[in-house]
Amino acid sequence: MRAAAWARASTEGLCFLLFLALPAAFNPLGGQPIDPVKASLLRCLAALIATTWVASRLLGAAPLTNVGAQPIVRAGLIVFGATTLSTLLSINPGLSFFGSYYREMGWLTLAAGVVLLIAGADLWSDARRRERAVTAVLVGAILPGAYALVQRFGHDPVPWRNLGGPASTFGSPTFLGAFLVVVAPFAMYRFATSAQTLASGETRRWTTLSYAGYLVFVLTLAAIVTLTTIRGPLIALVAEVVVFALVIAGRLPHRVRRLAWAAAGAFVAVTLALSVAAAGAAGLQGVARFLGVPRPGDSSPNSAILSASDRLIVWSAAVPLPLVDPLRAMIGFGPEMQLPVLQRAESVARTTPTEGGQWDRAHDVFIDTWLTGGALGVLALVAVVATVGRTMWRVAREGTGQQSVLAAAILAGIVGHLVEASFSFETVVTSALFWVLVALAAGLTPVRAASAIDESRQAAPRRTPHKAVALGAAGLAALLLMPTLWAPAVADNVYGRATRAQLVGAAQSAAQRAESAASWAPWVEEMPRLAGLSWQQVGLQRAGESGEQLLGRAEGQLREAIHRGPYDPFAHLRLARLYLAWARRAPVERSADELLGQAEQACTLALSDSPYRPSTWQACAEISRERGQVDEAATRTERARQLGGQT
Repeated sequence: MRAAAWARASTEGLCFLLFLALPAAFNPLGGQPIDPVKASLLRCLAALIATTWVASRLLGAAPLTNVGAQPIVRAGLIVFGATTLSTLLSINPGLSFFGSYYREMGWLTLAAGVVLLIAGADLWSDARRRERAVTAVLVGAILPGAYALVQRFGHDPVPWRNLGGPASTFGSPTFLGAFLVVVAPFAMYRFATSAQTLASGETRRWTTLSYAGYLVFVLTLAAIVTLTTIRGPLIALVAEVVVFALVIAGRLPHRVRRLAWAAAGAFVAVTLALSVAAAGAAGLQGVARFLGVPRPGDSSPNSAILSASDRLIVWSAAVPLPLVDPLRAMIGFGPEMQLPVLQRAESVARTTPTEGGQWDRAHDVFIDTWLTGGALGVLALVAVVATVGRTMWRVAREGTGQQSVLAAAILAGIVGHLVEASFSFETVVTSALFWVLVALAAGLTPVRAASAIDESRQAAPRRTPHKAVALGAAGLAALLLMPTLWAPAVADNVYGRATRAQLVGAAQSAAQRAESAASWAPWVEEMPRLAGLSWQQVGLQRAGESGEQLLGRAEGQLREAIHRGPYDPFAHLRLARLYLAWARRAPVERSADELLGQAEQACTLALSDSPYRPSTWQACAEISRERGQVDEAATRTERARQLGGQT
């Protein structure tokens, strides 16, 4: 039984490592310093967790639960099955499987979350392990929280760009707030259990210190959420406090119940006060703008609700998109496919998000699920939430001791996460913690495998050949998967060197490094895109055949970017601009007319991919003028003006 116990302890230790490392990890040397390294870390550790958990089950480690019979686990597997189907039938299966470079929310990330669900449902059926998991999640929030405070007071050692507020190790205040919203219920759970211990007459110094410490921890989390000045996490924090108080109050005597409600109200009041103190009137204006109230000084009625109005436009445009095809209405367009779908809607393409230049998400978890997973995906998500909600409500009302309080905290965490994700979207970290919440819910209501438990109490089972083969296969599979699972982090590190070379004007070095990065992540289009643009820059600076060879290399890289990311509305436009610049430099190997003809072909595809971008129409008008097609150039220029472009 020693090997079985070691395997079970390894699974628990790897989970703790994940809880500590995932929020803290970032790579300032990468091209995208946050999500690629976090996704690689999550996937690699999930593979090891799966391996050690399978080993513990084969070796008969106690306690054993019938994971397959757990309703919450079954609901999670339905989500996994629906997502797998939508990935296989995606409009871009490779990207749906691995995930996009900037978000990393492909099938592999979901698979890692489901591993946490299955292993956690078994592991955390033991109360002591469950409490250690809660502690690990709370400890994992300390470093990001402390770093956010360091940033707030202007002592950040890392030269971030355009954070817009404390972002800690998440690269965005929105993502930091979303993470803290999921962590806050764990802190409220510990605070409430400490309060229960004090109320029972426990007067030891450690109990009092624990109570005070968790109170400070909860208030600190609330303070950092308000410092981000992002409305989604703020509203979510208030919502989960209300839910937690509502569930807990139902078990309390009438007089104490009123005290609990008063404490919740005081917490909400303090949170709102911190919001105003952190951001001035902007904190409350963020909420007011979402309700349609124009902020002071707005001269245009169209800017009355700013980013909130943009979201309403995107939501209304996104909902009918899968209905154009019965297959897409059923299974969606595939994970990470929001960008190509949304950019084909005129109202979305003409609405610029405040975060950047394109909408790659609908910024609502249910609408995003509808786009990526269709009706099956939405129903599966609702099934998980409903199953967890119903089960935790019953445990909170009928359970005893800490179990009922933890059930209330899980309910609050699920509600808070869904409220926050209704204004934004899931990230690698929040997605993983969502599945941790679901796994804890399953662990609170285990379905025991009686025969397996009886066997585990006996002498250690003999290692039969089929078990040895299974253990070896699991270990070998985990080992072979590591290079693929860690590839996004390696590619990002090389790509970071390429982007820094580009910034200092070393275009050839940037191109070579970007090509190397592209070989590590053959599903990512950003890397061959940078290589193509860099080779174009170098080729245009060199005369004769050597310059044209580099331009041909640029052409190959830009075509590779189109192959990898046909969803990018600017992909064919970049190729068209390359042909135009090539034609203007007195080409040797190809004629100017041939290059301009290729530019026109690329332009036609660009206009077909994204017919609502004024910059695309303006660039194509320039190509028409170069070809001597004055009337077509005028028509395209007028269309660009109508769409809001500069003439």
